[in-house]
Amino acid sequence: MSTSLLRIYLVCRGTEKLLSKWREWLPPNIVNKVYDTKRLIVLDGDILLPNLGFLQSELGMIRDEDHIIIHAASSINLGSALKRVSDPIIGASEIMANLAFTCKRLDRFIYVSSAYSNAHLYPRGPDADVQINEEICEPGRQSLVLDELNEVRKSGTSQAYEAENFPWAYAYAKHITERLLQHYFSVHAAEKKLLIIRPCVIRPAQHFPFPGYNMPMEVRIATKMDDPDGRVTIDEVPVDVVADRLLCHLAMGTIVEFLMKLKADWRSTDQHSISRLYAILGASFNFSENKTISMCQKLSKEEQQDLQLFTQIDISDNLLTQTEAIRFAMNTFARKRKIWRLIVWLLYSCFGKTGKTERFLGPT
Repeated sequence: MSTSLLRIYLVCRGTEKLLSKWREWLPPNIVNKVYDTKRLIVLDGDILLPNLGFLQSELGMIRDEDHIIIHAASSINLGSALKRVSDPIIGASEIMANLAFTCKRLDRFIYVSSAYSNAHLYPRGPDADVQINEEICEPGRQSLVLDELNEVRKSGTSQAYEAENFPWAYAYAKHITERLLQHYFSVHAAEKKLLIIRPCVIRPAQHFPFPGYNMPMEVRIATKMDDPDGRVTIDEVPVDVVADRLLCHLAMGTIVEFLMKLKADWRSTDQHSISRLYAILGASFNFSENKTISMCQKLSKEEQQDLQLFTQIDISDNLLTQTEAIRFAMNTFARKRKIWRLIVWLLYSCFGKTGKTERFLGPT
């Protein structure tokens, strides 16, 4: 909780619900530390409104004082058409960039994209494990990004989108947003101020507040793997790894972007409907992490000690600690209805209890 920053502006929609959500999901000592500091200023804003819907006084404060902007707000609806996600992803990022260019002291603009912004490269190659480098990849059909954006706004799609094989409109929206930001910052001669990070599927933290878990399921998927049971991977990255990497690359001055490791036909109707939505289940990407590895080599062991820069991959440890996350989810849902509290209390009173998750006290 220690930082040399004078102020941190947190923009969210519906500030009155923020504290209640934090108290529901975070340990009380963490919530109290966050709110005790005078540095955190919560602003009510909406990424779909001009200037985020700020009052003129708030807007002036941001423009005069802000050095760093982290744009992480985004639609994550994988089932929506491009015309539905273009405003909350592409349009909102334009608004954020335009605001950034009016900030007198802007040092860095960080855009949280997606590891799957280049997922269209997967169907192009014959290899089962597709190499994705730390760069922005232009679509196979060459077009100016502004012309492409105008197509999307006019017709809800673009020739580049139709020509490529993205798993979802969401992935293409992230892809064109990266290119758009690169263009805008180049026009303003501010390329070195842009940092793009690409986390894959963000899972609960590996150390705080406790290890995450995933729900097992069985579906039919399309894949280039000759042995799906043995070779298919589902890429996840803990949220604390995302946060620590972002802040470290910001502090070390990484340029442009870095990546985090996380079908034959994405839209095949032979697949299960859930598989068409979560299309990347049957894909495997080899995302480069060279910039993060290079950054770590510049840090001392003491500097790295409390940082979560890489995902823990010890499967046995992960499985053994998932009970804490399951217990936390059970407690959260149990609070909503008395009958659920009774069932958890009677049948699962000792399951997954630790000092971090033991917040459920039985039926009331």
